[in-house]
Amino acid sequence: MIVVKQTAMTDGLCIKDSKTLRRLELDEIVKVVKGPLQESATKVMRTLIKALKDDAEGWVSPTGNAGTIFLKEGGRQFKVMKENVLTETFELDGEASKANEEEALGEVLSKRKLKPGEVLDALVWPRTDSSGLVRLKVRAQSDHATGWVTVVGNQAGKGP
Repeated sequence: MIVVKQTAMTDGLCIKDSKTLRRLELDEIVKVVKGPLQESATKVMRTLIKALKDDAEGWVSPTGNAGTIFLKEGGRQFKVMKENVLTETFELDGEASKANEEEALGEVLSKRKLKPGEVLDALVWPRTDSSGLVRLKVRAQSDHATGWVTVVGNQAGKGP
């Protein structure tokens, strides 16, 4: 599911007796663990979710008691179609401009090849970097490696 309006994630099903764990941010992606279940006091539907960006687990109301929509269904998984590289940083230029040898070695070690067929969970929706590449923050389902991957290249018709 995708967060379409900021909302609180709490530690319990019952809103009145719960403590806020953290706020879910706009466009954040969450996975349903259990529910929806109706909260007895308010009659609001509550869902136990897991936030993909930090694995935090808690309860949310997908729709508020006044009809405000906080979460909606949405695709969050991607399949690697051709070999690609998972990197630590959003900007590829930042990695390429590292000056000394130790940093360059660290850059190589911070990358992981993605193989065709691998399934990725989106953590941050695609956005465009300064060079025109469309990048997406993901977690690989196979080994939980997390990083940025290019989903659309900056050369016309030459996406990865």
